[in-house]
Amino acid sequence: MTVVGVDGCAAGWLAAWESAGSIETAVYSTIDALWDAHKDADRMLIDIPIGLPEAGARACDREARSLLGVRGTSVFPTPIRPVIEGARDGSLTYDDANALSRDRTGKGLQKQAWNIAPKIAAVDTFLVNTPDARSVVAESHPELCFTALNDWFPVALSKANDRGRNARLYILTGYITNVRGAYRETIERTLRKDVSRDDVVDALCLLAAAKQPIATVPTEPPTDTRALPMQIVHPDTAVPWDEPR
Repeated sequence: MTVVGVDGCAAGWLAAWESAGSIETAVYSTIDALWDAHKDADRMLIDIPIGLPEAGARACDREARSLLGVRGTSVFPTPIRPVIEGARDGSLTYDDANALSRDRTGKGLQKQAWNIAPKIAAVDTFLVNTPDARSVVAESHPELCFTALNDWFPVALSKANDRGRNARLYILTGYITNVRGAYRETIERTLRKDVSRDDVVDALCLLAAAKQPIATVPTEPPTDTRALPMQIVHPDTAVPWDEPR
């Protein structure tokens, strides 16, 4: 099975995949360029919201936060579709979008979510216009995947420092051969203004997750008004303490 892990970065999208027993990475400026290079993939996990609510919060975001415990804040509320439509056509400023979100959901719009609104809009447009991609491209979340790959223990250390990144790379050594080498090679080959260290760790995590049997939160996800699933995919790993004794 051919799988790809994808994380958004300043330069576009960072993809990680395996080829001839080694890990390859590349940066693509657009989602269309990414798809053109990997349309033969069987599964592509991407860290971007797919499936947008008209109002209110998504169940998948709530469930992911609950599963992540101390790392729950890493799952930010997904912007509602009217906000993304406004970002797509340029009709909304951040202040406009914040007010609209507060009116429709009772909560303001996080600046972090607004900053990636163009990427959310691009993926939304791409999936609506590319039916073949809908069975391949799925939303995932690196921290949820790290937790699932770590016997459902969230990684408390922040990815913003070396210790946090090293802890996550250590988890991935159980799932990807020479993951540290792939990390170093990608860091050396790219510029930090284009690709952050966190981006590389996250793309590698989603590659590892895509290689596993997968499950979703919620288990029976609803769809949005464009028939896109409002779900987050993660490795289907057992929760050790839930096993009968």
